[in-house]
Amino acid sequence: MKFDDQRWRDEMGEVLTWAFRVILLIMSVFLLLQKDYGWAINGFAFLFATFLPNVIARNLRISIPIWLQIWLFTAFSLHVLGGFADFYYIGIGYDHLTHALSASFIAALGYLLFRSIEGYSKSIYFPEKFLSILVLFFVMASGMVWEIIEFSVSLSLDITIQGSQEDTVVDILFNLVGGGIVALIHFTHMAWSDGERKSGDLAQPRL
Repeated sequence: MKFDDQRWRDEMGEVLTWAFRVILLIMSVFLLLQKDYGWAINGFAFLFATFLPNVIARNLRISIPIWLQIWLFTAFSLHVLGGFADFYYIGIGYDHLTHALSASFIAALGYLLFRSIEGYSKSIYFPEKFLSILVLFFVMASGMVWEIIEFSVSLSLDITIQGSQEDTVVDILFNLVGGGIVALIHFTHMAWSDGERKSGDLAQPRL
């Protein structure tokens, strides 16, 4: 029964993965035909990135959960959809949503990355509560790298990807919001788990 459930989840994950790829391809081709080269580049870059989890898992022998991949592809698709449907330009806060969602994914990815480092090295250990802070800094550093990439692409290709300085600062703040939510959830879960464990220890009779 467990084997059937796992097989069903794998098949559904594969279907959803290819659905995201088809959606990204359609939007990217449409944007290219409309000569919206900035967003077309975004779309094709994200389409290419959807194949990276499989490459990483195969070459580095790291298991990437399907829920994390779907999380990533959702962030990709919503980002390109913002350019495809002009959601970024009609003042509904869509940019804030996509940045917070992307940052929350980076936070989850950072958590798995640090856990993988612990698994490969016996000399490295990240305390659980410290890990929440580390994940938050990982998100902020990744957000800064992304803003630098956007600035470099806009400057070198003479296209508009990055907005004003104010937009950049607001993007960084919402990166903090998305990463902070994941870090807070992890910290709260660890605190609750410690409380449950201590309560269980006190309930045990002393011999």
